[in-house]
This record gives sequence, C-alpha cells and structure tokens, in this order.
Amino acid sequence: MRIGRVFIKLEYIVDLDNTAMVERAKDMLYDDIINIAAGKATDDIDALIQEKADASLSEDDISPLVLEEEWEEE
Repeated sequence: MRIGRVFIKLEYIVDLDNTAMVERAKDMLYDDIINIAAGKATDDIDALIQEKADASLSEDDISPLVLEEEWEEE
C-alpha cells in the first residue's frame, strides 16, 4: 500500500512586497475556488487534482471520511 495525498493545487507566483499584486492573486484564488465549487471549471479540475505518495504518512493518517465509503461496501 502506498500512502499519500490527493489534493488540489492552486497557486500564483507574486512579489510579496507588492500588496496590490498579493491582493489580486488572493482574489483570483477565491474566484478559482468558487468556480470549481460551482462546477464552472470542470475541464480544469482534473488538471488541478494531484496525487503524491508521502512516506512520512501511515494508514492511521487516512481520514475516516475517506474510509466511510469502504465501510459501506463491506
């Protein structure tokens, strides 16, 4: 068994000393999240979801919410 993370990666590279740029990027991230939640970015969602194995994790780190469906199938 490989234990890892499934996650959505959204990021914009900014000049942290440029407050306007940072705020604009935050607004863009907010819009991205809202569009994903509303199903407006369905073509892009698969590109945003990533999987990454992480040897520092164990089975105990798996969320019960993820295991819930497995319990229902048994």
